[in-house]
Amino acid sequence: MKKNDKIAIVQKSAPELRKLLAETYQKHAEHRVKHANGTVKDSSLFKKLNYQISLITTLLSHQN
Repeated sequence: MKKNDKIAIVQKSAPELRKLLAETYQKHAEHRVKHANGTVKDSSLFKKLNYQISLITTLLSHQN
């Protein structure tokens, strides 16, 4: 994740973060299925998505 992407996520409001979190979980599930089928070649995407999920959940917990 680039620094600009991280800054953009930090500046979002709580409802936007919740929506982004749901979308990220959905992407992660889709890539898990594709990986199980053997159609995903970039396995580093799992780490990137996990990092994004943890960042968003941390921001949501600090906003409340």
